[in-house]
Amino acid sequence: MKTLDLTELQTGGGGSRFERISLKLITQYFKNFSNSFCPFTKLYKFLKLHHLNFHLFKFSTQSYSHFIRKAAFTLAEVLITLGIIGIVAAMTLPVIVQDKQNKELQTALLKNYNIIQQVLDRMTLDRGERPKSSNFEYLEFAPVFLKYFNSTVKCSEGQEGCASKTEDENDSSNTTLIKEYLTFNKSRNVSTTYFDDGKFRTLNEYFMFENQYPNLLIITVDVNGIKKKPNIWGHDLFSFQLLTTGKLVPGGTPSTNFENKNTYCSKNSSDKLNGIGCTYYALTDKDYWKNIP
Repeated sequence: MKTLDLTELQTGGGGSRFERISLKLITQYFKNFSNSFCPFTKLYKFLKLHHLNFHLFKFSTQSYSHFIRKAAFTLAEVLITLGIIGIVAAMTLPVIVQDKQNKELQTALLKNYNIIQQVLDRMTLDRGERPKSSNFEYLEFAPVFLKYFNSTVKCSEGQEGCASKTEDENDSSNTTLIKEYLTFNKSRNVSTTYFDDGKFRTLNEYFMFENQYPNLLIITVDVNGIKKKPNIWGHDLFSFQLLTTGKLVPGGTPSTNFENKNTYCSKNSSDKLNGIGCTYYALTDKDYWKNIP
């Protein structure tokens, strides 16, 4: 703390103007109250009234002015800040959007898995036995399954809002493909091989069936409908297999037709059925949705 030299101030040889004014006030005090009781108490009150309040006012106004000067930004600073925000947003926004979409598709998959299970349970009650692949002749399953849904549209070839066929010019086997859907790694359109035994759409989903009596019955569902992207097997298109025992299993379940992951659910597979075996991993692998191509 700075010591006030009264000798210098009295002779005018030092101190600030504020200090000299303070000394004058002190001198005036002793002239007025030299004969009073307890002069030091009054001196404290006097200084507190005049000296301290003036000092605080001076400090406050200086600090406020300093804050106002520092609070402003130059145009260059604003532009640089906006540029940085733009770069960060461009880097992170696509990831956030993709994660949100994947979460929605994961939820829709679980919902439709439950719906298919419920339909099979109701069919069991109505028929008196569990539906099995061996219970349904060629093309028989889809019409029965369809009856348990409201607001459905049965699809036929070329109908608006339904899947359509196309040809792969690079495929020597002239395999018929579905125009609207791609394989898991997006390398080609999917084959119609397991989609051509019945199709129908609901308000939010699109169902397709393969009914190869007696050993193979495939139920495939686009969990957000054919009109919404991405329309990719293993992304929003998932297949389930109804076994000869009546058990419904996700496509790709071990010891079933499409258990070979390298062929039926791979980023590197060029197979026309790549994706039919992804449902099992979408339901059981906690990292599946983070790593889809």
